[in-house]
Amino acid sequence: MLDPFRKAFREHRNNAKKRGIKFLFTYTEWVNWWEYHLGPDWLELRGHKRGQYCMARLGDKGPYRDGNVKCLFISDNLSERKLNGTSMRGGNHPMAVLTVKQVQAIYLDRVTPKSILAAKYHITSGMVWGIRTGQTWRSVTEKLGPPHPKGIRIG
Repeated sequence: MLDPFRKAFREHRNNAKKRGIKFLFTYTEWVNWWEYHLGPDWLELRGHKRGQYCMARLGDKGPYRDGNVKCLFISDNLSERKLNGTSMRGGNHPMAVLTVKQVQAIYLDRVTPKSILAAKYHITSGMVWGIRTGQTWRSVTEKLGPPHPKGIRIG
C-alpha cells in the first residue's frame, strides 16, 4: 500500500497529465514545496475542497515546476481563473477546453453513455460524470436545475 504522501504526489502528477500540463516536480521537491508553504501538517491542509490549499500555476499557464507555482486556497485559485478568463481546465491539450454550451449539453443528456459523450467532446468519462453530478462546472450546471431522470433525453 502506498503511503499517503506518495499517493497524493502520484494523483497530482496524473491529474496534470490528464489535463495536458507538464509536471516537473520530483517526489522530494514536491513534498518539500508543500512542507515549506504549509508546515508539517500540509497533507491535511491541501486538497480540492473549500478551505483547502492548492498548488496554483502562475497565470494558469506553463508547467507545474518550482518558480511557476504558488500556494493558494482553492477558492482564490478559482477566482483568479475567472478573472483571467482561463478555462476550468488548463493547458494546451485537446481535452483542455469545454464551452458553456458543451457543458450544458453533457449535463442535460441523461441517455447517451458517458463513454460516447467523452469521445464526442474529447474528454474523459470521469469528466462527464463530474459534470453530470455537479462535481465540476457547477457554476454552469446549477442554473439548469436538477438533473433530469435517467431515460429522458433533453436537447
